[in-house]
Amino acid sequence: PGSPDRTAARTAHFASIRCPTLFLSGRSDPFARIELLREAVTRLGGPTQLHTYPRLGHGFLPVLDDALDRVASFLSAIRG
Repeated sequence: PGSPDRTAARTAHFASIRCPTLFLSGRSDPFARIELLREAVTRLGGPTQLHTYPRLGHGFLPVLDDALDRVASFLSAIRG
């Protein structure tokens, strides 16, 4: 956490991703600065969704039901 200089290394492969991708992130996650994540997902080649949870850190337990619903909905949508 707190190492924005590593962002380029963490997302360098994004341009080669061509499959549908769903990102779920807490806005207070110290491992994923939201403004950097928002910019990075624009480089993905496939359909992409990013959903953020206000006041949520690195764990999804407080929003698990919603997160699972979003995953199921995303998968249903890409299946067609």
